[in-house]
Amino acid sequence: MAPLRGACTPPGLSTHSQMAGGAVAQPLLLLLGLAAVRLSAGLPSSIAARGADRKTNASLQASGMMTVNKFRVKNNCPFSVDLYQWGAEDGGVHEFPKKFGWHTVGARTTTPPLTRPKSQADLQKEYLAKEVRGCNPLPDGSYPPQCYILDHVLFRRSGFGGLYDGVELSFDFYGGGTRLATNQVPNLCLWYGYSFSHQITAYKPGSTHLACADAGAAFLGGDLNNCEKSGGARMDCTTAEGESYGGVDGAIAPGKGGDGQACKVPECRWPKYEPGIVTGSISDCTSNPVGYLRETSYCINKVDGQVEYPKQNCLCPDPTSAGCNTITGYFAPEAIPGGSTKEPCWYPPSKMQKGRQDGTCEKMKNIPPTTPTYPTNFGVWQDCIQHNVVADVELELCPIAPAAAELKPDPCPIDFPFAHPL
Repeated sequence: MAPLRGACTPPGLSTHSQMAGGAVAQPLLLLLGLAAVRLSAGLPSSIAARGADRKTNASLQASGMMTVNKFRVKNNCPFSVDLYQWGAEDGGVHEFPKKFGWHTVGARTTTPPLTRPKSQADLQKEYLAKEVRGCNPLPDGSYPPQCYILDHVLFRRSGFGGLYDGVELSFDFYGGGTRLATNQVPNLCLWYGYSFSHQITAYKPGSTHLACADAGAAFLGGDLNNCEKSGGARMDCTTAEGESYGGVDGAIAPGKGGDGQACKVPECRWPKYEPGIVTGSISDCTSNPVGYLRETSYCINKVDGQVEYPKQNCLCPDPTSAGCNTITGYFAPEAIPGGSTKEPCWYPPSKMQKGRQDGTCEKMKNIPPTTPTYPTNFGVWQDCIQHNVVADVELELCPIAPAAAELKPDPCPIDFPFAHPL
């Protein structure tokens, strides 16, 4: 099983699942072009939850509950896409198909409403461990702990065996019927790189009208032609080479995983971001990958009944509050309120002076110049939760570009932009 690229939290913060390199913690071969060595590691926990738990906005502490009415995936890509742990695998895509694992969504199709077992205990009632992708059985045939990943929706191009994209949800998400409470919010997360654009949106049931003020988020930078400019390199690995080599789930063929190969089914791979601050990776707040995410990640807001895509800043019940604006999953050690552990690239006032001076950054007006960081939160659907919204949730892959009039600048821009503007 390939490491999870979409995990939005660094290793060592896990309170939920155990995954390898951010994915399922079963034996696999190292993928980042380093070595063919089996490893396992812990899945990072939710930075979204950690950020929200800081409660910099008193209004965020209000109780509420959002309910998912239906969940669907709309695949606008010209190729099929697989969703991890959502159903039976297609033998035409996977050399060793599992009864439960990668669910294939055809090119330019939309799924019917999707659901999956609500817990690993429920999953075990339906399948043997050996029948589930990512749940390699223990010697006695039983399930390994926490191999069923409910707090992410993960996806990748069908036939591709490398890393994959995802949305971190910070709660157990099983489709229709899922309920989420305060601080259980999704966020965009692209740690290792990207394969294609995607967005997640909450709509009023049975419609395409946004369900709340901060209804979604979108990564719109999925053009692989921008890979090198974004600080990455293009890689490829087929499922036979990087998913179950020799019939061993999670194994990668020696020398595969992208090293020197032509890009038949490519992805854009950014430099590995640990340990410490790695120059040029997302743990370097001034790097091209971080700047690229800032320039290509948008919130999907409802403003006076209209749809707006502002860069980075999501609306909250109090849009001038200190919280609720960052959606992008990049991080670095920062001197943040309440601690000094590895956290997101928070908005430092020293890098936001233009927004303070010209009055465009409402949230900066009352922040003392000496404040070392700008307090914020991760995630969307805070407004949905506080207003007890019932919503249809859609994950859209290769989304149609929003109208130019709907695109809005970041109202609180950072002074160090992406070094190679698109």
